[in-house]
Amino acid sequence: MPPAPGGRSFSGNFGGKSITSFASLKSLFLRLSTEFSLKLKRRKRPDYSILLILGLLVAIGTLTLYAISPAVLQRTGGGLGKQTIFLSLGLFGMFTMYGFTKLDFVIKYSPYLMVISLILCLLILVPGIGKVVYGGRRWIGLGPFTMQPSELVKAASVIFLSGVAVFLKRSSESLNKQVAYLLSFAMLMGFMIMILQKDLGTTLVISMIMLFVLISAGIDKSVVLKLVMVAVLAFAFSILSFGYRRERVLSFFDKTKAVEAKDESPADYHLRQSLIAIGSGGVSGRGVGKSVQSFGYLPEAPSDSIFAVYAEKSGLLGSIVLLGLFGALIRRMLLLRDGLDDYWSSVVGGMTGWVVGNFAVNMGSILGLIPFTGVPLPFFSLGGTSLVILLGMMGIVLNLSTYSSKASVYRSAVSRVREGSRN
Repeated sequence: MPPAPGGRSFSGNFGGKSITSFASLKSLFLRLSTEFSLKLKRRKRPDYSILLILGLLVAIGTLTLYAISPAVLQRTGGGLGKQTIFLSLGLFGMFTMYGFTKLDFVIKYSPYLMVISLILCLLILVPGIGKVVYGGRRWIGLGPFTMQPSELVKAASVIFLSGVAVFLKRSSESLNKQVAYLLSFAMLMGFMIMILQKDLGTTLVISMIMLFVLISAGIDKSVVLKLVMVAVLAFAFSILSFGYRRERVLSFFDKTKAVEAKDESPADYHLRQSLIAIGSGGVSGRGVGKSVQSFGYLPEAPSDSIFAVYAEKSGLLGSIVLLGLFGALIRRMLLLRDGLDDYWSSVVGGMTGWVVGNFAVNMGSILGLIPFTGVPLPFFSLGGTSLVILLGMMGIVLNLSTYSSKASVYRSAVSRVREGSRN
């Protein structure tokens, strides 16, 4: 069994308690906060490339939202004033998390954050607190504002699951027990998000977070493969069990169906309007203030369909720039893991999975590559909870970049290229 940092190794139990009890989880994460307290020497500057890419994505997304009619924003429950407040809170959270000299409190209190996020998911079922939009109960009303608990679940999953994954990697637990532990977590997330909230898109994103965390932590490949197989079966069962999901999938695969307005489903209409917006942008775009589709034709223009609005305004060239920015951000985050220890490498891996998942599901839906499901485009879409929490978590990534020297990242990247050339 490999030793943990500091020469110690983890055992499968804490004081005779199972890891599934909350008391044992507190003991585990308290110990992890000591083991992975970032004792490395911190550099004085973050990875400026990550900061620059984030700044460009937020700036372009904000400008795209400001170019949409205020009346359209108001119909979707948003507004430029609210978005400005959320952006300010998100940036404040990002620089606050970046400024902490110690991040061990993040590990220590992650079990509490996980429990709080799940309680908030249950609160959406309470009449008068939970809000139903398009048949899904996914929001909590907070006066003039709303909160989406599933976004907090994503953040909690990153820092909580990273600790569990590191524990399982370094413990003496059998592979079957590891599968059982991780499957229990996955089933809980699926029940809370996919069943209670009817949110398949967010469940896909959390699944991507889980996959990236487990791979980054070095969990045995057979464990990951079994979980992936179970996840595929669970998603298939969920689609077959809900009529509206089944109709979306059948509509997606039935490419020969005639497009008639009277027979068109909401998902078909949304996809068709999105493709019209993207296609009408041409090579260079219509330009700011000349959008057509966002004025009553394109559903959820400021949120789920924001890329279609952006593509209509900026065209193919602008879309390539945006895709390049996301690709560069994902690459830098993947490289960042190499200079960190097991836990924090898993955290950055989970954050990468978060960005990849949201980006892939949103773009796949808008472009018709997957059955349509509503998920915001990271740092871009209208929405307070997603923007605030995601920017706050990116502050942790920037903080961690001050511990991972560019030299170590460069050397590990070169070594991987050399190993690949030999193979």
